[in-house]
Amino acid sequence: MEINNVAVAGASGILGTHLLTHLSSSSLPPSTPKFTLYALHRPTSPYTPPHPSIHPLPTLYTSPSSLTHTLTSSKIDVFINCLPPSTTSLPQQKLIIDACEQAGVKLYVANEWVADLENAVFKRMPVEIVGEKGKGREYLVQRLGSAKTAGEGEDKEEGKKKMKWVSINAGPFWDLWLPRFFNPSTHRATIYGRGTNPTIWTPLCTLSSALTYLLLHFPSNPSHKQLWNRVHYLRGIRGITGMNCILAAFEAETGGRKWDVERIDLTGIREVVEREERKGEEGRDEKALVRGLTLLAQFGEEEGVADFGGKVMDGDGGLGVVGVSVEEAVREWVRGLEEKEKRKGKEEKEEKNVMGKIMEG
Repeated sequence: MEINNVAVAGASGILGTHLLTHLSSSSLPPSTPKFTLYALHRPTSPYTPPHPSIHPLPTLYTSPSSLTHTLTSSKIDVFINCLPPSTTSLPQQKLIIDACEQAGVKLYVANEWVADLENAVFKRMPVEIVGEKGKGREYLVQRLGSAKTAGEGEDKEEGKKKMKWVSINAGPFWDLWLPRFFNPSTHRATIYGRGTNPTIWTPLCTLSSALTYLLLHFPSNPSHKQLWNRVHYLRGIRGITGMNCILAAFEAETGGRKWDVERIDLTGIREVVEREERKGEEGRDEKALVRGLTLLAQFGEEEGVADFGGKVMDGDGGLGVVGVSVEEAVREWVRGLEEKEKRKGKEEKEEKNVMGKIMEG
C-alpha cells in the first residue's frame, strides 16, 4: 500500500504551511521518496503555495460530494488535517472522515497536534473555542478501530483495505510559545507560577520530522512497533523541568547575563477562571477563560498536567525523533532570530538602493 499523493487541509495556517514546506524541502535525504503534495483550500480563498511543487486544490469542506470528488479525482492517499478549531465540531469532523473513507484515502492524520485531549484542564475549555476534538477521536476509534483495543487496529475481514488513522500530540509549538515569555533582545522573561511545572513544547521541525517518519513507514514499520490507529505523544525537547530551566538556558546563551524576570502568581488567574466558569455560557468572558485555562494547563502546579501525565512514548528515538536538550533548542531558536534579522536588514538595504536609483531617475 504505497503512498504517493498527500493532501494538507488548512494549508494556509502556520502548521499547514510548515508541514508542506518541510515535505517539499530539498534538504530531505536524497533517498526520501518525493510525495506529490496538494494544498487544500476553499474556492473563495486566494492561496499561493509556499513552494512551486505544491499543487493548490480548491474544495468545500462543508460539502460531502465536493470533498469526496476532490479527493477521489486527485487520488489522495493521505489526508493531513490542519484545519482551525472552528472546523472541529463533531458533524464537520464526521463529514471529513467519511469523505476520506469514501474517496479511498489510506491514512487520515487527525487534527489534534497540540493538546492532550485527556487533559482535565483541556476538557474545561469552551467548545466554541477548541472544538470537539475529543468526540472526533471517539468517532475515529468507533469507525476505524484502536490499536489499544484491537491489536493492529484492523478489521479482521477488511484488514489492509480499511483506512487507518493516526494522531500526534506534541504540546504547544516551541517556536511560537517562546516569544510569549522570553525576549532575548531586551533580556526580559515572564514566568507564571514557580517555574518548576514540567512542560512539553515541541519545535515545528521536530513535529514535521515525526510526521515524515510516519508517511515513510506506512503501512508497516521495521521495528514492528504499532504506528497506526493510535495517538503518539511526542517530546521534542528532552529534560525540560519548567520555565526556570528555559530561563537558565537563555541566560547561558546570552553570555551569562542575568535577565529581568517578572514572576506572576497563578492565584489571581485561577480565581478568574473559577469566576468565569460559574457564569456558564451566557455572559462569560471566553477570552479570559481560555487564557486562564491555558496558563493553568501549562504552569499550574495544582493542575500539573503539562507533561502529558507521563504518557510520552516518542522523542527518544520513536518516530525517528531524538529530542534535543533545552540548551540546544534555545541556541537554535536564538540563531534563527539572528538570521531573520540579517535577512531583514539585507532586504531593507536592497529596497533603499532600488528607491535611490528610482529617485535619481
